[in-house]
Amino acid sequence: MKNYYLKNEPLSGMFYVMDSVVSEFIDNEEIPQFEIDPQDYQSKLGCVAPSDDAPVIGYMAERSGDCYAINRANAKALAELGFKIRLLTYHHCALQLNSCSGVVINGGAFTYSELYYTDPRDGYPHSSLANVACAVILNEARGNGLPVLGIGIGAQAIAGEFELKFYRSSESIETPIEHYNDNNEAHRISVMPNTPLSRIFGENDQFKVNSRHHAVMLPLRTQQELWAHKLELWAHKFRVGVGTVSLPLDIYAEANDGTPEAWGSESKHILCVQWLPAEMIAQGSELMRGVFRWLADEIAA
Repeated sequence: MKNYYLKNEPLSGMFYVMDSVVSEFIDNEEIPQFEIDPQDYQSKLGCVAPSDDAPVIGYMAERSGDCYAINRANAKALAELGFKIRLLTYHHCALQLNSCSGVVINGGAFTYSELYYTDPRDGYPHSSLANVACAVILNEARGNGLPVLGIGIGAQAIAGEFELKFYRSSESIETPIEHYNDNNEAHRISVMPNTPLSRIFGENDQFKVNSRHHAVMLPLRTQQELWAHKLELWAHKFRVGVGTVSLPLDIYAEANDGTPEAWGSESKHILCVQWLPAEMIAQGSELMRGVFRWLADEIAA
């Protein structure tokens, strides 16, 4: 792989690489290794530069205009734990994961598959390059036993890859909660007991989070009913009995209106949160650092 240090945008603080640079690597049939310049950890993020043998986190790049990027809040939250950060671009993500110890999938240029929704629409795109990259990254991570942290829309994309369903918009349901707003503490969530999230937050089983999403996952009971129906159809086809219904990902937290806010799988080493913990850390939340420490704990285990 050929190393390339990410540029830094002074106003927003994001680290990025232009599409034109990525295209050059594609044209030259080279595999780029997009990482943050070691000097920028101190000068741009206020963190100690990671050691040469520090764990590398593969970060599925966000889209920002005509570039691939990682926002400053997520970069800082990861850098504070001593991680090296490598940007995973959509064309090269499988090979870029080589030597990575963990993965973060944040919001990106996702165009949800219509299969994600309870109300599919004719004529809408069924996937995007970002969706394909997400599927590739999840497959590579599972094959190599890498922990995966999904954040925001990235968490939704992971759930969709495991066939969990969403309302296209929170306006589709009667709820007092405004799931898309700019408040740093938008609504309260409740953490399920005996889950990885409950171990992260300890006695803090109810707290407020930010909320930047339009689509919302169907409540747990509705998901179970859908999967039970799927199993019944399968059982009828093959004439076998149906056992206990279990979802491919477990629900870890809910909002007060019953919509899931966190999910994952201990066996698959996946943790997904619907809110944006790095933004809350930037606003002074110490509690949210535990979400990123989960990655460090999984890597060390």
